Amino acid sequence: MAEYTFREVIAQAMSEEMRKDESIYLMGEEVAEYNGAYKASKGMLDEFGPKRIIDTPIAELGFAGISVGAAMNGNRPIVEFMTFNFSLVGIDQIINNAAKIRQMSGGQWNCPIVFRGPTASAGQLGATHSQAFESWYANCPGLKVVVPSNPYDAKGLLKTA
Repeated sequence: MAEYTFREVIAQAMSEEMRKDESIYLMGEEVAEYNGAYKASKGMLDEFGPKRIIDTPIAELGFAGISVGAAMNGNRPIVEFMTFNFSLVGIDQIINNAAKIRQMSGGQWNCPIVFRGPTASAGQLGATHSQAFESWYANCPGLKVVVPSNPYDAKGLLKTA
């Protein structure tokens, strides 16, 4: 069996699902022109175009909120945070809207979003880029949190999400 890195299987999973479902798109900082801060979206802009691979400004609350509205209207956004530390800037949209809209609407609205990005310590990153908030999110009703330990699981879990 071939061995792949996390970034390779993340790109494979996103691309495979985007080929099957045109409502899926990727948005985040540097995901298009730069191929992702960690190159997890390499080549995707060429394949899927700028309407499905969307570079955002450094405004996590804004693009988290945009993705909630898009998901409620039939899209399936994948939101990439450059590091998951920055998800805290958009935490209100994540835990109070994306996570709870289904229950608050009595099942009338769904919010199928994947929020993804690297987490915990990483080489050559400072203290504000090296924290792990999985336990915070795991305690929020309506969220499913996964932290795969190997590339095989990463691909399967991302495709399932």
